Amino acid sequence: MPGEECIDESSTISQQQPSQKIEIDTHKVIINQIWQSLRIEHVLSEAARLAALKHYEEVRIRKVLGRLIQADVSLLKQELPFREHQEDNSSINRDNYLQLLHYTAQEEQFISDHRTSSSTFKGTSSDIQNELIETVERVLDKHIENELEEGLFVFVQADKTLDVSCKSQMSLIVRYCVKDRVKERFIGFYDVSKDKTAKGLSNVIINVLTEWNVINKIVRHTTVQLYG
Repeated sequence: MPGEECIDESSTISQQQPSQKIEIDTHKVIINQIWQSLRIEHVLSEAARLAALKHYEEVRIRKVLGRLIQADVSLLKQELPFREHQEDNSSINRDNYLQLLHYTAQEEQFISDHRTSSSTFKGTSSDIQNELIETVERVLDKHIENELEEGLFVFVQADKTLDVSCKSQMSLIVRYCVKDRVKERFIGFYDVSKDKTAKGLSNVIINVLTEWNVINKIVRHTTVQLYG
């Protein structure tokens, strides 16, 4: 009967509604999970990208620092001054440090790019130069300390010199034998302008050797007519 058919259709629709609702909810859950996974992958990929950029920047800075240190060591070995009175771009002959970096930048593109693009760290300021020199000094001092620990005996030589302000200084050199080879190392200049007496000079030598922990290894010292 027509009425019965209508009842059957409505009952069929009412029976399908719960399953359709479950299917729709399932699709929503799947879509949400896919969206969340995409967001997680995006976050992970962005984190990986940032980590790669950070690593690349660290490697680049290390390479730049390596060239700056090489420039410092070259000038130190040749006992050349680092800075001059005029260092701007208009100067025909700038200081040795900047001139050496200029030649390096002509041969190595990453140095040239760094000098033109970096706004925070160029490595050419006097503060950076002094920090690099002090770092090189600490590394060399540590190397000398290790050698002195191996040596059984130490020979000391003292000499006189003047600094740029004409103040009296004493230079100290140590000699020792490591692995059947004689080593000679300069360990520093020391101000003796306030006390040039034999006692004052000997106190400076003793204090320095004590700091280097070799006072008990001294077998001989030579003083090259320091003052008198």
